[in-house]
Amino acid sequence: MTSSPATPIRGPRSRLWRLVDLGMMYFSKSGAVVVNLLILPQLQRLMSPEEFGLVALFLTVQALLLVFDLGLSLIVGRDVAIAETASGRALRTWRTAELALSAAYIPFLLGALVLAALNLLPFNLGSTALAMLTFLLLTLQNIGYSALIARRDFAVAAGILVTGTMLRGILSFVALLVIAPRLEVFLAVQAGCSLLQYVVTRFRCGYVLERGISSRAIRPPGLPAVTALLWRARSLAVFGIAGALVLQGDKLIISAFSSPLAMAPFYLATTLCLVPISSLAGPVASYFQPAALRAIASRSEAEAVQQLRRMLCALTLVTILPTAILWLLRGPIIELWLVGSPNATLVAGYTAILLPGVCIGAFGFIPYIALLGRGDYGFQARMSGTTTVLTLAMTALMAYQGNIAAICWVYAVYHASSTILSWLRWYYLDRQDGYRIAGQIGTLATVIIACAAVVIGIAAVLF
Repeated sequence: MTSSPATPIRGPRSRLWRLVDLGMMYFSKSGAVVVNLLILPQLQRLMSPEEFGLVALFLTVQALLLVFDLGLSLIVGRDVAIAETASGRALRTWRTAELALSAAYIPFLLGALVLAALNLLPFNLGSTALAMLTFLLLTLQNIGYSALIARRDFAVAAGILVTGTMLRGILSFVALLVIAPRLEVFLAVQAGCSLLQYVVTRFRCGYVLERGISSRAIRPPGLPAVTALLWRARSLAVFGIAGALVLQGDKLIISAFSSPLAMAPFYLATTLCLVPISSLAGPVASYFQPAALRAIASRSEAEAVQQLRRMLCALTLVTILPTAILWLLRGPIIELWLVGSPNATLVAGYTAILLPGVCIGAFGFIPYIALLGRGDYGFQARMSGTTTVLTLAMTALMAYQGNIAAICWVYAVYHASSTILSWLRWYYLDRQDGYRIAGQIGTLATVIIACAAVVIGIAAVLF
Protein backbone atom coordinates (compact mmCIF):
# COMPACT_ATOMS: atom_id res chain seq x y z
CA MET A 1 0.00 0.00 0.00
CA THR A 2 1.04 3.59 -0.60
CA SER A 3 2.54 5.20 2.43
CA SER A 4 1.47 8.78 1.84
CA PRO A 5 -2.00 10.06 1.26
CA ALA A 6 -3.00 11.49 -2.07
CA THR A 7 -4.15 15.02 -2.52
CA PRO A 8 -7.94 15.06 -2.46
CA ILE A 9 -9.59 15.37 -5.82
CA ARG A 10 -12.45 17.37 -4.40
CA GLY A 11 -13.09 19.21 -1.21
CA PRO A 12 -15.68 18.09 1.33
CA ARG A 13 -19.14 17.61 -0.15
CA SER A 14 -22.34 18.46 1.65
CA ARG A 15 -24.81 15.68 2.44
CA LEU A 16 -27.16 16.99 -0.24
CA TRP A 17 -24.48 16.88 -2.92
CA ARG A 18 -23.39 13.40 -1.81
CA LEU A 19 -26.98 12.22 -2.28
CA VAL A 20 -27.09 13.91 -5.68
CA ASP A 21 -23.86 12.18 -6.70
CA LEU A 22 -25.18 8.80 -5.56
CA GLY A 23 -28.43 9.50 -7.39
CA MET A 24 -26.47 10.16 -10.56
CA MET A 25 -24.81 6.78 -10.22
CA TYR A 26 -28.24 5.18 -10.18
CA PHE A 27 -29.29 7.30 -13.10
CA SER A 28 -26.31 5.94 -15.03
CA LYS A 29 -27.75 2.42 -14.69
CA SER A 30 -31.26 3.39 -15.75
CA GLY A 31 -30.42 3.03 -19.43
CA ALA A 32 -29.36 -0.59 -19.02
CA VAL A 33 -32.47 -1.33 -16.94
CA VAL A 34 -34.77 0.15 -19.60
CA VAL A 35 -33.02 -1.73 -22.39
CA ASN A 36 -32.95 -5.08 -20.55
CA LEU A 37 -36.44 -4.97 -19.09
CA LEU A 38 -38.39 -3.12 -21.80
CA ILE A 39 -36.57 -3.09 -25.13
CA LEU A 40 -35.03 -6.58 -25.06
CA PRO A 41 -38.45 -8.34 -24.95
CA GLN A 42 -39.56 -6.14 -27.86
CA LEU A 43 -36.56 -7.26 -29.90
CA GLN A 44 -37.44 -10.87 -29.10
CA ARG A 45 -40.92 -10.36 -30.54
CA LEU A 46 -39.72 -8.51 -33.65
CA MET A 47 -37.00 -10.96 -34.65
CA SER A 48 -37.12 -14.63 -35.49
CA PRO A 49 -35.98 -17.00 -32.70
CA GLU A 50 -32.75 -17.68 -34.58
CA GLU A 51 -31.98 -13.98 -35.15
CA PHE A 52 -32.76 -13.08 -31.54
CA GLY A 53 -30.57 -15.94 -30.38
CA LEU A 54 -27.69 -14.34 -32.31
CA VAL A 55 -28.50 -10.96 -30.74
CA ALA A 56 -28.39 -12.60 -27.31
CA LEU A 57 -25.06 -14.16 -28.26
CA PHE A 58 -23.72 -10.76 -29.39
CA LEU A 59 -24.83 -9.11 -26.14
CA THR A 60 -23.26 -11.94 -24.15
CA VAL A 61 -19.90 -11.55 -25.90
CA GLN A 62 -20.19 -7.77 -25.53
CA ALA A 63 -20.65 -8.06 -21.77
CA LEU A 64 -17.76 -10.52 -21.64
CA LEU A 65 -15.37 -8.23 -23.53
CA LEU A 66 -16.29 -5.18 -21.44
CA VAL A 67 -14.70 -7.03 -18.53
CA PHE A 68 -12.00 -8.58 -20.72
CA ASP A 69 -9.97 -5.37 -20.93
CA LEU A 70 -6.62 -6.72 -19.66
CA GLY A 71 -7.35 -5.24 -16.23
CA LEU A 72 -6.86 -1.74 -17.61
CA SER A 73 -10.13 -0.22 -16.39
CA LEU A 74 -9.27 -1.36 -12.83
CA ILE A 75 -5.76 0.09 -13.02
CA VAL A 76 -7.07 3.35 -14.49
CA GLY A 77 -9.76 3.63 -11.82
CA ARG A 78 -7.27 2.98 -9.00
CA ASP A 79 -4.57 5.34 -10.32
CA VAL A 80 -6.98 8.17 -10.99
CA ALA A 81 -8.61 7.77 -7.56
CA ILE A 82 -5.39 7.93 -5.54
CA ALA A 83 -3.21 10.14 -7.78
CA GLU A 84 -2.45 13.70 -6.82
CA THR A 85 -4.58 16.10 -8.84
CA ALA A 86 -1.76 17.86 -10.69
CA SER A 87 0.74 14.99 -10.93
CA GLY A 88 -0.20 13.93 -14.45
CA ARG A 89 -0.21 10.24 -13.43
CA ALA A 90 -3.95 9.90 -13.99
CA LEU A 91 -3.77 11.32 -17.51
CA ARG A 92 -0.78 9.17 -18.45
CA THR A 93 -2.41 5.99 -17.15
CA TRP A 94 -5.65 6.63 -19.05
CA ARG A 95 -3.92 7.45 -22.35
CA THR A 96 -1.54 4.51 -22.05
CA ALA A 97 -4.45 2.18 -21.30
CA GLU A 98 -6.29 3.31 -24.44
CA LEU A 99 -3.22 2.69 -26.59
CA ALA A 100 -2.56 -0.72 -25.03
CA LEU A 101 -6.13 -1.90 -25.49
CA SER A 102 -6.34 -0.66 -29.10
CA ALA A 103 -3.14 -2.52 -29.95
CA ALA A 104 -4.39 -5.68 -28.27
CA TYR A 105 -7.55 -5.65 -30.39
CA ILE A 106 -5.67 -5.81 -33.72
CA PRO A 107 -4.84 -9.56 -33.66
CA PHE A 108 -8.21 -10.22 -32.03
CA LEU A 109 -9.99 -8.46 -34.91
CA LEU A 110 -7.94 -10.22 -37.59
CA GLY A 111 -8.57 -13.62 -36.01
CA ALA A 112 -12.31 -13.02 -35.84
CA LEU A 113 -12.45 -11.93 -39.48
CA VAL A 114 -10.53 -15.03 -40.59
CA LEU A 115 -12.90 -17.31 -38.65
CA ALA A 116 -15.91 -15.53 -40.15
CA ALA A 117 -14.49 -15.85 -43.67
CA LEU A 118 -14.08 -19.60 -43.07
CA ASN A 119 -17.71 -19.83 -41.84
CA LEU A 120 -16.55 -20.90 -38.39
CA LEU A 121 -18.61 -18.21 -36.67
CA PRO A 122 -22.40 -17.82 -36.62
CA PHE A 123 -21.92 -14.27 -37.98
CA ASN A 124 -20.96 -13.39 -41.57
CA LEU A 125 -17.93 -11.24 -42.41
CA GLY A 126 -19.76 -7.89 -42.32
CA SER A 127 -21.58 -8.69 -39.08
CA THR A 128 -18.32 -9.79 -37.47
CA ALA A 129 -16.58 -6.54 -38.42
CA LEU A 130 -19.46 -4.45 -37.02
CA ALA A 131 -19.54 -6.52 -33.83
CA MET A 132 -15.79 -6.24 -33.27
CA LEU A 133 -15.86 -2.47 -33.85
CA THR A 134 -18.66 -2.15 -31.29
CA PHE A 135 -16.75 -4.25 -28.75
CA LEU A 136 -13.60 -2.11 -29.07
CA LEU A 137 -15.43 1.22 -28.85
CA LEU A 138 -17.48 0.19 -25.83
CA THR A 139 -14.43 -1.18 -24.02
CA LEU A 140 -12.49 2.05 -24.63
CA GLN A 141 -15.52 4.01 -23.48
CA ASN A 142 -15.66 1.90 -20.31
CA ILE A 143 -12.04 2.76 -19.49
CA GLY A 144 -12.87 6.45 -19.87
CA TYR A 145 -15.95 6.00 -17.70
CA SER A 146 -13.81 4.41 -14.98
CA ALA A 147 -11.50 7.44 -15.08
CA LEU A 148 -14.39 9.89 -14.78
CA ILE A 149 -15.93 8.01 -11.84
CA ALA A 150 -12.56 7.81 -10.08
CA ARG A 151 -12.24 11.58 -10.54
CA ARG A 152 -15.78 11.78 -9.05
CA ASP A 153 -17.19 13.45 -12.16
CA PHE A 154 -20.40 11.55 -11.43
CA ALA A 155 -23.00 13.69 -13.19
CA VAL A 156 -21.30 13.91 -16.58
CA ALA A 157 -20.16 10.27 -16.54
CA ALA A 158 -23.70 9.15 -15.72
CA GLY A 159 -25.23 11.36 -18.40
CA ILE A 160 -22.91 10.03 -21.11
CA LEU A 161 -23.44 6.40 -20.10
CA VAL A 162 -27.22 6.48 -19.85
CA THR A 163 -27.60 8.49 -23.06
CA GLY A 164 -25.37 6.10 -24.99
CA THR A 165 -27.09 3.00 -23.65
CA MET A 166 -30.57 4.36 -24.34
CA LEU A 167 -29.61 5.46 -27.85
CA ARG A 168 -28.27 2.01 -28.69
CA GLY A 169 -31.42 0.33 -27.41
CA ILE A 170 -34.06 2.71 -28.77
CA LEU A 171 -32.46 3.28 -32.17
CA SER A 172 -31.91 -0.47 -32.59
CA PHE A 173 -35.61 -1.09 -31.91
CA VAL A 174 -36.66 1.67 -34.31
CA ALA A 175 -34.31 0.45 -37.04
CA LEU A 176 -35.55 -3.13 -36.74
CA LEU A 177 -39.12 -1.88 -36.89
CA VAL A 178 -38.65 0.53 -39.81
CA ILE A 179 -35.88 -1.04 -41.91
CA ALA A 180 -35.86 -4.79 -41.26
CA PRO A 181 -35.72 -7.13 -38.23
CA ARG A 182 -32.27 -8.37 -39.26
CA LEU A 183 -29.06 -8.90 -37.32
CA GLU A 184 -27.06 -6.67 -39.68
CA VAL A 185 -29.36 -3.70 -39.05
CA PHE A 186 -29.08 -4.19 -35.30
CA LEU A 187 -25.27 -4.34 -35.42
CA ALA A 188 -24.94 -1.28 -37.65
CA VAL A 189 -26.91 0.81 -35.17
CA GLN A 190 -24.89 -0.56 -32.26
CA ALA A 191 -21.59 0.36 -33.93
CA GLY A 192 -22.70 3.89 -34.88
CA CYS A 193 -24.04 4.73 -31.42
CA SER A 194 -20.98 3.24 -29.73
CA LEU A 195 -18.68 5.48 -31.80
CA LEU A 196 -20.61 8.59 -30.78
CA GLN A 197 -20.57 7.59 -27.11
CA TYR A 198 -16.83 6.94 -27.15
CA VAL A 199 -16.00 10.27 -28.81
CA VAL A 200 -17.98 12.18 -26.17
CA THR A 201 -16.39 10.20 -23.32
CA ARG A 202 -12.89 10.76 -24.64
CA PHE A 203 -13.43 14.50 -24.99
CA ARG A 204 -14.66 14.73 -21.40
CA CYS A 205 -11.77 12.64 -20.04
CA GLY A 206 -9.26 14.88 -21.78
CA TYR A 207 -10.91 17.97 -20.34
CA VAL A 208 -11.07 16.62 -16.77
CA LEU A 209 -7.68 14.91 -16.55
CA GLU A 210 -5.62 17.63 -18.25
CA ARG A 211 -6.67 20.40 -15.87
CA GLY A 212 -3.89 21.76 -13.68
CA ILE A 213 -0.99 19.76 -15.14
CA SER A 214 2.00 20.89 -17.14
CA SER A 215 2.26 20.43 -20.89
CA ARG A 216 5.11 17.92 -20.42
CA ALA A 217 2.69 15.45 -18.85
CA ILE A 218 0.46 15.54 -21.95
CA ARG A 219 2.98 13.86 -24.26
CA PRO A 220 1.72 10.70 -26.01
CA PRO A 221 2.77 7.46 -24.27
CA GLY A 222 5.40 5.27 -25.90
CA LEU A 223 5.97 1.54 -26.08
CA PRO A 224 7.84 1.36 -22.73
CA ALA A 225 4.90 2.98 -20.96
CA VAL A 226 2.46 0.55 -22.60
CA THR A 227 4.62 -2.44 -21.64
CA ALA A 228 5.01 -1.24 -18.06
CA LEU A 229 1.27 -0.68 -17.66
CA LEU A 230 0.41 -4.11 -19.05
CA TRP A 231 2.92 -5.69 -16.65
CA ARG A 232 1.37 -3.86 -13.70
CA ALA A 233 -2.09 -4.99 -14.79
CA ARG A 234 -1.17 -8.63 -15.43
CA SER A 235 -2.85 -10.03 -12.30
CA LEU A 236 -5.88 -7.81 -12.77
CA ALA A 237 -6.01 -8.98 -16.39
CA VAL A 238 -6.31 -12.57 -15.17
CA PHE A 239 -8.94 -11.41 -12.67
CA GLY A 240 -10.89 -9.61 -15.40
CA ILE A 241 -10.62 -12.44 -17.91
CA ALA A 242 -11.75 -14.98 -15.33
CA GLY A 243 -14.64 -12.77 -14.25
CA ALA A 244 -15.71 -12.23 -17.84
CA LEU A 245 -15.53 -15.93 -18.64
CA VAL A 246 -17.44 -17.06 -15.58
CA LEU A 247 -20.22 -14.49 -15.99
CA GLN A 248 -20.70 -14.92 -19.72
CA GLY A 249 -19.16 -18.30 -20.51
CA ASP A 250 -22.17 -20.14 -19.13
CA LYS A 251 -24.33 -18.91 -22.00
CA LEU A 252 -21.68 -19.73 -24.59
CA ILE A 253 -21.34 -23.26 -23.17
CA ILE A 254 -25.11 -23.78 -23.22
CA SER A 255 -25.20 -22.54 -26.82
CA ALA A 256 -22.39 -24.92 -27.80
CA PHE A 257 -24.05 -27.98 -26.26
CA SER A 258 -27.54 -27.16 -27.48
CA SER A 259 -28.42 -23.99 -29.44
CA PRO A 260 -28.90 -20.22 -29.03
CA LEU A 261 -32.63 -20.97 -28.81
CA ALA A 262 -32.14 -23.09 -25.67
CA MET A 263 -29.86 -20.45 -24.16
CA ALA A 264 -32.48 -17.66 -24.38
CA PRO A 265 -34.45 -18.39 -21.14
CA PHE A 266 -31.24 -18.80 -19.15
CA TYR A 267 -29.97 -15.52 -20.60
CA LEU A 268 -33.18 -13.74 -19.58
CA ALA A 269 -33.02 -15.20 -16.07
CA THR A 270 -29.40 -14.17 -15.52
CA THR A 271 -30.15 -10.71 -16.90
CA LEU A 272 -32.94 -10.29 -14.37
CA CYS A 273 -30.99 -11.80 -11.46
CA LEU A 274 -27.95 -9.60 -11.99
CA VAL A 275 -30.04 -6.48 -11.33
CA PRO A 276 -29.09 -6.57 -7.59
CA ILE A 277 -25.40 -6.42 -8.54
CA SER A 278 -25.28 -4.35 -11.72
CA SER A 279 -28.13 -1.90 -11.27
CA LEU A 280 -28.55 -1.67 -7.48
CA ALA A 281 -25.22 -2.50 -5.80
CA GLY A 282 -23.00 -1.33 -8.67
CA PRO A 283 -23.76 2.39 -8.34
CA VAL A 284 -23.16 2.26 -4.57
CA ALA A 285 -19.78 0.58 -5.10
CA SER A 286 -18.81 3.09 -7.79
CA TYR A 287 -19.77 6.02 -5.57
CA PHE A 288 -17.83 4.87 -2.48
CA GLN A 289 -14.86 3.35 -4.31
CA PRO A 290 -12.73 6.50 -4.89
CA ALA A 291 -12.84 7.64 -1.23
CA ALA A 292 -12.45 4.09 0.12
CA LEU A 293 -9.46 3.40 -2.15
CA ARG A 294 -7.71 6.58 -0.99
CA ALA A 295 -8.36 5.76 2.68
CA ILE A 296 -7.09 2.18 2.35
CA ALA A 297 -4.09 3.10 0.20
CA SER A 298 -3.07 5.83 2.68
CA ARG A 299 -3.51 3.46 5.69
CA SER A 300 -6.19 5.63 7.27
CA GLU A 301 -8.00 2.97 9.31
CA ALA A 302 -10.66 5.24 10.82
CA GLU A 303 -11.55 6.77 7.45
CA ALA A 304 -11.63 3.34 5.79
CA VAL A 305 -14.00 1.97 8.45
CA GLN A 306 -16.26 4.98 8.08
CA GLN A 307 -16.43 4.76 4.28
CA LEU A 308 -16.95 0.99 4.19
CA ARG A 309 -19.57 1.03 6.95
CA ARG A 310 -21.50 3.64 4.99
CA MET A 311 -21.13 1.52 1.88
CA LEU A 312 -22.40 -1.57 3.71
CA CYS A 313 -25.46 0.28 4.98
CA ALA A 314 -26.19 1.62 1.50
CA LEU A 315 -25.80 -1.85 -0.05
CA THR A 316 -28.19 -3.27 2.53
CA LEU A 317 -30.86 -0.69 1.73
CA VAL A 318 -30.67 -0.96 -2.05
CA THR A 319 -30.07 -4.70 -2.43
CA ILE A 320 -31.85 -6.84 0.15
CA LEU A 321 -35.39 -5.42 -0.02
CA PRO A 322 -35.62 -5.37 -3.87
CA THR A 323 -34.12 -8.87 -3.98
CA ALA A 324 -36.67 -10.13 -1.46
CA ILE A 325 -39.55 -8.64 -3.44
CA LEU A 326 -38.27 -10.05 -6.72
CA TRP A 327 -37.72 -13.53 -5.23
CA LEU A 328 -41.08 -13.72 -3.44
CA LEU A 329 -43.07 -12.33 -6.40
CA ARG A 330 -40.94 -13.71 -9.22
CA GLY A 331 -43.85 -15.47 -10.97
CA PRO A 332 -46.12 -12.47 -11.60
CA ILE A 333 -43.18 -10.11 -12.12
CA ILE A 334 -41.68 -12.27 -14.85
CA GLU A 335 -45.07 -12.86 -16.48
CA LEU A 336 -45.54 -9.08 -16.60
CA TRP A 337 -42.02 -8.56 -17.92
CA LEU A 338 -42.20 -11.16 -20.70
CA VAL A 339 -45.93 -10.66 -21.44
CA GLY A 340 -47.02 -14.25 -21.92
CA SER A 341 -43.78 -15.57 -23.39
CA PRO A 342 -43.53 -19.39 -23.33
CA ASN A 343 -40.17 -18.96 -21.59
CA ALA A 344 -41.72 -17.26 -18.53
CA THR A 345 -42.04 -20.43 -16.44
CA LEU A 346 -38.47 -21.51 -17.11
CA VAL A 347 -37.15 -18.01 -16.38
CA ALA A 348 -39.02 -17.95 -13.04
CA GLY A 349 -37.61 -21.33 -12.04
CA TYR A 350 -34.05 -20.32 -12.87
CA THR A 351 -34.50 -17.01 -11.04
CA ALA A 352 -35.59 -18.77 -7.83
CA ILE A 353 -32.26 -20.61 -7.73
CA LEU A 354 -29.90 -17.88 -8.87
CA LEU A 355 -31.15 -14.83 -6.99
CA PRO A 356 -30.09 -15.64 -3.37
CA GLY A 357 -26.49 -16.32 -4.38
CA VAL A 358 -26.37 -13.20 -6.52
CA CYS A 359 -27.66 -11.13 -3.60
CA ILE A 360 -24.79 -12.33 -1.39
CA GLY A 361 -22.43 -11.63 -4.28
CA ALA A 362 -23.49 -7.97 -4.25
CA PHE A 363 -21.76 -7.58 -0.89
CA GLY A 364 -18.53 -8.78 -2.49
CA PHE A 365 -17.90 -5.25 -3.69
CA ILE A 366 -16.65 -4.38 -0.19
CA PRO A 367 -13.74 -6.85 0.07
CA TYR A 368 -13.03 -6.30 -3.63
CA ILE A 369 -12.42 -2.58 -3.04
CA ALA A 370 -10.39 -3.33 0.09
CA LEU A 371 -8.09 -5.76 -1.74
CA LEU A 372 -7.79 -3.41 -4.71
CA GLY A 373 -6.79 -0.56 -2.40
CA ARG A 374 -4.15 -2.75 -0.76
CA GLY A 375 -2.78 -3.71 -4.17
CA ASP A 376 -3.42 -7.41 -3.50
CA TYR A 377 -3.85 -8.26 -7.17
CA GLY A 378 -2.23 -11.70 -7.07
CA PHE A 379 -4.77 -13.29 -4.75
CA GLN A 380 -7.70 -11.93 -6.74
CA ALA A 381 -6.21 -13.42 -9.89
CA ARG A 382 -5.60 -16.83 -8.29
CA MET A 383 -8.99 -17.01 -6.61
CA SER A 384 -10.88 -15.81 -9.65
CA GLY A 385 -8.99 -18.18 -11.95
CA THR A 386 -9.59 -21.20 -9.73
CA THR A 387 -13.29 -20.55 -9.13
CA THR A 388 -13.79 -19.83 -12.83
CA VAL A 389 -12.25 -23.13 -13.92
CA LEU A 390 -14.33 -25.08 -11.40
CA THR A 391 -17.54 -23.23 -12.25
CA LEU A 392 -17.19 -23.55 -16.01
CA ALA A 393 -16.22 -27.23 -15.72
CA MET A 394 -19.37 -27.93 -13.72
CA THR A 395 -21.38 -25.84 -16.18
CA ALA A 396 -20.08 -27.86 -19.12
CA LEU A 397 -20.93 -31.12 -17.36
CA MET A 398 -24.46 -29.98 -16.51
CA ALA A 399 -25.01 -28.52 -20.00
CA TYR A 400 -23.91 -31.81 -21.56
CA GLN A 401 -26.58 -33.52 -19.45
CA GLY A 402 -29.14 -30.87 -20.41
CA ASN A 403 -29.66 -29.81 -16.78
CA ILE A 404 -29.89 -26.01 -16.92
CA ALA A 405 -31.36 -25.80 -13.39
CA ALA A 406 -28.19 -27.40 -12.03
CA ILE A 407 -26.16 -24.70 -13.78
CA CYS A 408 -28.19 -22.14 -11.84
CA TRP A 409 -27.17 -23.85 -8.59
CA VAL A 410 -23.53 -23.82 -9.69
CA TYR A 411 -23.66 -20.07 -10.28
CA ALA A 412 -25.50 -19.34 -7.05
CA VAL A 413 -22.68 -21.09 -5.17
CA TYR A 414 -20.07 -19.23 -7.25
CA HIS A 415 -21.41 -15.78 -6.38
CA ALA A 416 -21.68 -16.54 -2.66
CA SER A 417 -18.34 -18.36 -2.33
CA SER A 418 -16.40 -15.63 -4.19
CA THR A 419 -17.64 -13.07 -1.69
CA ILE A 420 -16.78 -15.24 1.32
CA LEU A 421 -13.28 -16.10 0.04
CA SER A 422 -12.50 -12.45 -0.70
CA TRP A 423 -13.60 -11.44 2.77
CA LEU A 424 -11.46 -14.15 4.38
CA ARG A 425 -8.42 -12.96 2.43
CA TRP A 426 -9.05 -9.38 3.52
CA TYR A 427 -9.41 -10.51 7.13
CA TYR A 428 -6.12 -12.44 6.92
CA LEU A 429 -4.23 -9.41 5.56
CA ASP A 430 -5.74 -7.12 8.19
CA ARG A 431 -4.69 -9.50 10.98
CA GLN A 432 -1.12 -9.48 9.64
CA ASP A 433 -0.97 -5.67 9.67
CA GLY A 434 -2.79 -5.21 12.97
CA TYR A 435 -5.96 -3.74 11.46
CA ARG A 436 -9.55 -4.55 12.45
CA ILE A 437 -11.40 -3.18 9.43
CA ALA A 438 -12.35 -6.53 7.86
CA GLY A 439 -13.49 -7.97 11.19
CA GLN A 440 -15.73 -5.04 12.04
CA ILE A 441 -17.35 -4.72 8.63
CA GLY A 442 -17.54 -8.51 8.13
CA THR A 443 -19.33 -9.14 11.42
CA LEU A 444 -21.91 -6.48 10.65
CA ALA A 445 -22.46 -7.83 7.13
CA THR A 446 -22.92 -11.40 8.41
CA VAL A 447 -25.56 -10.31 10.92
CA ILE A 448 -27.43 -8.32 8.27
CA ILE A 449 -27.47 -11.16 5.71
CA ALA A 450 -28.46 -13.78 8.28
CA CYS A 451 -31.37 -11.69 9.59
CA ALA A 452 -32.55 -10.97 6.06
CA ALA A 453 -32.46 -14.69 5.17
CA VAL A 454 -34.59 -15.57 8.19
CA VAL A 455 -37.17 -12.87 7.44
CA ILE A 456 -37.42 -13.80 3.74
CA GLY A 457 -37.71 -17.50 4.62
CA ILE A 458 -40.59 -16.81 7.04
CA ALA A 459 -42.30 -14.64 4.42
CA ALA A 460 -41.99 -17.41 1.83
CA VAL A 461 -43.61 -19.93 4.20
CA LEU A 462 -46.44 -17.62 5.28
CA PHE A 463 -47.30 -16.11 1.92
